[in-house]
Amino acid sequence: NAEYMGMAETKQFPIYSLIGDIGGTNVRLSIVRFNDVDHTGEVVLEDRKLSRQEPNFEQYLHQFLTPIKGQPTYPTIAVIGMAGPIFNNTCRMANLTWPIVDAKQLSKEFNIPIFKLIGDFHANGEAISLLNDSQLVKINEGKQQPNTVKVVIGPGTGLGSCFLIPSVEGVFNVFSAEAGHASFSPQDELEFEFFRFVESKYPNELIDIERCIACLLYTSPSPRDRQKSRMPSSA
Repeated sequence: NAEYMGMAETKQFPIYSLIGDIGGTNVRLSIVRFNDVDHTGEVVLEDRKLSRQEPNFEQYLHQFLTPIKGQPTYPTIAVIGMAGPIFNNTCRMANLTWPIVDAKQLSKEFNIPIFKLIGDFHANGEAISLLNDSQLVKINEGKQQPNTVKVVIGPGTGLGSCFLIPSVEGVFNVFSAEAGHASFSPQDELEFEFFRFVESKYPNELIDIERCIACLLYTSPSPRDRQKSRMPSSA
């Protein structure tokens, strides 16, 4: 991004960056060394924990960074992908009870000049264009249409998504989305039965696509539904 390029022009390489993937189940942090401006990075330190083991993101970050404080590998840039909507460089996690994560506060506390929060699937959207064909798996046959809108979607603790729109410069602009929180709208009796099942698990709460997919991944209402091949067996 612009901040990285500006730092690259004024700072001798390598540049050490804190890269994070913060989800409802796992917290992953890495220190990545960038040796030039063409996105070539090398992971020099990484860690992973269960999200619910930590009371907040700040404490986990403190545990991760303290051993390298004052060392050359201490980061000057941080880019953290968060599983939740981003507003003014802050984030309230969608599936955790953590307090709001504030990048400005973390930048000051940990002395990291550039500290950015982005949506976790915004990060995926930025990265997917860097993959080559050998890193992709084709799920269904089809004819690719170049320079059209792309969608990135994937289930985890919740359901993440973003979309990519081509620009006149030939690059794709990434836009975060919260498709997992769209309401589930049943269309027939079987889907209404499933809706009532999910509602029994989440009484007095919005029945959105995210909750339905979570239920589909781990439970199944009845053998009758499995026989209809409309729902998968329990995973």
